[in-house]
Amino acid sequence: MSATVATFVFETVNFLLLALALGWVFLKPMRRLVDRERADRAQAREAIARSRAEVERSRDELAKRLATIEEEAERTRAEARANAERDAAHTLQRAREEAAEERKRAELEAEGRRREETAALSREVGQIAAKLVLDVFARAGAEADVALARAAGSELANIARHEPHHVLVESARPLGDEVRRVLRDELGPAFDSAQTRVVPELVAGIRIASDEGLVDASARGLAANAERALRAGGG
Repeated sequence: MSATVATFVFETVNFLLLALALGWVFLKPMRRLVDRERADRAQAREAIARSRAEVERSRDELAKRLATIEEEAERTRAEARANAERDAAHTLQRAREEAAEERKRAELEAEGRRREETAALSREVGQIAAKLVLDVFARAGAEADVALARAAGSELANIARHEPHHVLVESARPLGDEVRRVLRDELGPAFDSAQTRVVPELVAGIRIASDEGLVDASARGLAANAERALRAGGG
C-alpha cells in the first residue's frame, strides 16, 4: 500500500467517524424536533377535529332549536288562526242574532202599528155603523118599535116563563097599540104589572129590565152591539 492510498483511507475513515460523531451530536435533537413537530401537528389535527365536531354539534343543536322555534311559531300561528276564526264566527253569530232580534222587533213594531191602525179604523167604522143604525131606525119611526119588539119575542117569552115580580119597559116614545099587543102576547100577565118609561135616547125599539136580566131591543142597543162587533172583528 502506498502512502497516498493509506492517507486517503485514513482521511476517509476520519471523515466517516467525524460524520458519525456529528450525526450523533445533531441527529438526536433533530429527531426530537421532528417528533415534537409531528406531535404538534397531531395535536393540531385533533384540535381541528374536535373543533369540527363541536361545530357540527353546535350546528345540530342550532338546527334542532330552529326546528323547535318553527314548531312553536307554527303552533302559535295555528292557535291565532283558530282564535281568529272562533272570534269571527262568534262575531258573525252575534251579528245574525242581533239582526234577527232587530227584524223581530221591527216586525213587532209594524204589527203593533197595524193593530193600532186597524183598531182605530174599526172604531171609526163602528162609530159610523152605529150612527147609520140610529139614523135608519130614527127615520123608520113607530114601525121600527114594532119590528124590534117582535125581534125580541123569544127573549121576552123566556122572561114570561119565569114570572118576574118586577118588570121595567123603556121605549124611545110612548108605547103604541101594536107594540103593547106584542109585549102582552110575549110577556103575558107580567106586562100588565110592568112599569113603563120613555127614554128618547133609545131612538127606537124597547128595553126591558126584569129579575131575569136585561133585554135590549132598542136602536141604541143594536148600534152599540154593531160598534162592539166591528171593533172586536178589527182587533
